[in-house]
Amino acid sequence: MNPLMVFLLALLLLPMASAGEIYRGRDANGVTVYSDQPIPGGEVIRLEGPPVSGEAPPQARIEAPNPVPAAVLPYDQLMILRPADQAVIEDPEGGIPLEFSVSPRLRLADGHRIRIDVDQGKGELFTTLNRFKLTGLQPGAHLVTVWVVDRQGRQVSPEARVEVFLRRP
Repeated sequence: MNPLMVFLLALLLLPMASAGEIYRGRDANGVTVYSDQPIPGGEVIRLEGPPVSGEAPPQARIEAPNPVPAAVLPYDQLMILRPADQAVIEDPEGGIPLEFSVSPRLRLADGHRIRIDVDQGKGELFTTLNRFKLTGLQPGAHLVTVWVVDRQGRQVSPEARVEVFLRRP
């Protein structure tokens, strides 16, 4: 086979070889960044196992600590049931399906709702549903944080957060 053809074929296959890797590094301001491309001075995060696109295993459920004193909160816990922390999600529309559990039940009559924060303030929205799908996100790492807020926007539950890695097939 022609050496030029071998070289071109190798270039075409190179992205497939790194499909199971994410790169972590720091930008000029010292902020941690993630990419599907190598970052100078960064490290490789190898993604093990098949991509997660369905239900999270029960042991993968996490609950994040909350700075608000528990004695003043009307909710005992808020959990993100899906996706699992550190999950790899493949979605052609850049979507992340979310499922929450709130205890006790969400007090809709009091104007309580779930606040969803994406990437620490880069996007936020509110819902009263326990299932929701974020869409239009770019491939890469995303930090999703949720908590319950009252009618005035005050936090009234513990926070829960997951970091997920989004890929497009």
